[in-house]
Amino acid sequence: MSPNRDGSRQGTAKERLQKLLAAAGAGSRRAIEKEIANGAVRLNDRPAQLGETAVAGDLICLGETCWRVTDK
Repeated sequence: MSPNRDGSRQGTAKERLQKLLAAAGAGSRRAIEKEIANGAVRLNDRPAQLGETAVAGDLICLGETCWRVTDK
């Protein structure tokens, strides 16, 4: 996949971080939103912000646990 001007990858669906982490069993979406606001969630080695999305290849960490986003 080639990157778009904004750095995202063409043809890859974006998903909100709290939805991805909830699907991975890290907690409820609302609880994960609080973790993001408290700075406990990192996206590609930087603090995540509420409303951010992730695409395939991104690394999401909550505390000591990390997940690599993959295409379904």
